[in-house]
Amino acid sequence: MRKSKFIIDKKSIENQSYNNFDHSFSLFNKSTFKNCNFENSNFKESQIFDVKFVNCNLINTDFRSCAFKGVEFLNCKLDKLKIQSSSFDKIKMTNIDTKDIKARNTVFKNSLLSHVKISDSDLNRATFESSEINETKFKNCKMFMFIGFNTVINEVIFDSSNLTLSKFINCKKINSPLLKNNKLLCVYEKNVIEDE
Repeated sequence: MRKSKFIIDKKSIENQSYNNFDHSFSLFNKSTFKNCNFENSNFKESQIFDVKFVNCNLINTDFRSCAFKGVEFLNCKLDKLKIQSSSFDKIKMTNIDTKDIKARNTVFKNSLLSHVKISDSDLNRATFESSEINETKFKNCKMFMFIGFNTVINEVIFDSSNLTLSKFINCKKINSPLLKNNKLLCVYEKNVIEDE
């Protein structure tokens, strides 16, 4: 990865606007953003480590091909967020209601999604590994070749989504049936424990 030209390190920032900001290859490290506006900003191929976004507007923000580690999104607006081909490790997303996210080829490891609603989004080839998805709803999402591996799926609703060729391996599913209104062609499940 190229050397970062825009760096925010060990800062606590409130009510700041980065609207239409264009800084690919940025570094955000050990910082907190509260009530900040990142709408329509470009941070492609950036590194975001140990950062907390609280009540932030990230609508149409471009984080494609980024590395996220130890990042928390709490009560943020994420509509039209672009995170294709990004990697997420130890991420928390809580109290999010969003649509039209572009998350194709995104990998989530050791992460938590809790009280999240995602609709009309592209999660094709997204992978959740050693993660937890709690009280979450995926509605009308493209989830072709979606993979859940060593993941707890608790109170999750997959509604009107395309799960064709998806795999659930070594997962624990609690009250999370794959509803008949989903496209379920060739869904593969191995070593899945289901509790109702």
